[in-house]
Amino acid sequence: MSFSLVGPRAGMSIKKLYRLTTAVLCAALIVLMFPASHAATGKQLDMQTIFASDTLTAQLPMAIRWLPNSNSYAFIDTDEKGQRIVSRAADSAQTKIALALRDVDGLPADFTLTDFQWQPENSVLLLQGAVTTDWQGYRSAPWYVYQINKKTLRPLGEESQQLQLVKLSPGGRYVGFVVDNNIYTVDLESGKSKAVTSDGDGNVFNGVFDYGSTEFGSVDGWRWSPNSEQIAFWRMDASGMPLYPLIDELQNYSEVRTFHYPNTSEKHAVNRIGVYALGS
Repeated sequence: MSFSLVGPRAGMSIKKLYRLTTAVLCAALIVLMFPASHAATGKQLDMQTIFASDTLTAQLPMAIRWLPNSNSYAFIDTDEKGQRIVSRAADSAQTKIALALRDVDGLPADFTLTDFQWQPENSVLLLQGAVTTDWQGYRSAPWYVYQINKKTLRPLGEESQQLQLVKLSPGGRYVGFVVDNNIYTVDLESGKSKAVTSDGDGNVFNGVFDYGSTEFGSVDGWRWSPNSEQIAFWRMDASGMPLYPLIDELQNYSEVRTFHYPNTSEKHAVNRIGVYALGS
């Protein structure tokens, strides 16, 4: 495998190579541990079984979430009829179906539920679709708002829009997210959206940190206040920082990536913390 990088941010692409190498080594270890056959099936253990089947995969619940103000939690489950969200009390083995995706009209035919946020008191469910991760490590996905009592569904944001850092407010009435380095909120009762910031671009980052700043931390840069009336967020202005090139050879064709990165003694980004009141 050929791999070369230019610049101090080589570590990000090396992480990808490290994960691939680790996966291959683990597969080799499994083959050495079980050279003859599966104990349960008697079939020969091969690479197809390890990587292209669920034979060795533990069937664990997805997206476990504690429900507000209760001793119950919810998670994504799958049965023979498809995906569903179920809840369970911590002191009980019985589950209750909160939502079966087969009963929701309006979802894309290829929709796969990967996460959710739930406010039972307001009968609101936020449903996350397939997640996309770009070369910078930013995760985004389409989200939908489902009103359980009304049995209505609508996209959060524009149809099929890729949203980042989606968060339901503690009170359950509002939801916020990041798009193109700007923060937006949506009133779930009226469906109206509002831009919290508008100056985000390739140099200014609101509510999310840029690629050069996330080497040792999270990309998440905003929070709801406990009373759902305010939003606090980081605003980073990197316009005074030079762009640094990185050659990424992990693609089919090498690409040159550029990002803001300060070398020793050079100017860093200007960071500020903003507070936005929803009633303003």
